[in-house]
Amino acid sequence: CSNSISQNVIVNTCATIATLNLTAFLEGFYSGNNTMRANIYDLGISTDPAETDTVTVNLWAPINLSNSSPDYSAKTVLHTDGTATLQCPAAVNGNSLYIAVKHRNHVETWSKLPVTFSSNTGYNFTDNLQKAYGDGVNPPMSSVAGGKFAFYGGDVNQDGTVDGSDANDIEIGANNFNYGYNTADANGDGETGGQDANIVEINANLFLFYARPY
Repeated sequence: CSNSISQNVIVNTCATIATLNLTAFLEGFYSGNNTMRANIYDLGISTDPAETDTVTVNLWAPINLSNSSPDYSAKTVLHTDGTATLQCPAAVNGNSLYIAVKHRNHVETWSKLPVTFSSNTGYNFTDNLQKAYGDGVNPPMSSVAGGKFAFYGGDVNQDGTVDGSDANDIEIGANNFNYGYNTADANGDGETGGQDANIVEINANLFLFYARPY
């Protein structure tokens, strides 16, 4: 014999993620006309001609700035037009968090103020100098062609400043004829040499140091 029964089920959908749409330029990789070199594509690391490099995005709650690690951290791909998309936990919705972006040879840069997150949040560093947190000494970002702004290049050793130690890393790489994906390639052309050293020299003269809200 057989039998059957039916039951109506109501499913309430809810957001399981929050999306951050980020826009940022890297000074050393910037080639003008609102675009950057496709570094990882040119070097055969990516198959997408619109991909520049990866960056790490850290989200910090203002009350947790003294912690040793951010509230949330993830790596994402930065495209040649400066755009990147990051999937965050839905728990960030409704919270105000600083956005801090780190790249392998550029100065770590933070949003000027905490950003209130929703299920879909956008933040554009490139269109206004005041979008980045500053130290009150130097402009918080470098002015580049097209009226845009970019993260300062040349922090090769990621110690938070651009100075002689970064220049030394580039000199060593140039003497070894390094080519490919490496931190001393400050302009993203795949070769370590004089153009990379020029970026470091210019920014070292500014006595740059990363600016954080703590």
